[in-house]
Amino acid sequence: MNIDRMMNIYSVFTGCKMGKSIDNEQKSKIVEILAQEISAVCKTKTRNYKSIK
Repeated sequence: MNIDRMMNIYSVFTGCKMGKSIDNEQKSKIVEILAQEISAVCKTKTRNYKSIK
């Protein structure tokens, strides 16, 4: 995960802790970023698993 994405997510969650609401655009960005990161991890795990076999 690159640092810009990480800071963007961190700032939104920090805002939530302080009682700020999240608009739909921010929610969409977070979901998109997390989906990309999960996909990247799954691809790496699958690639590593296939290379072990």
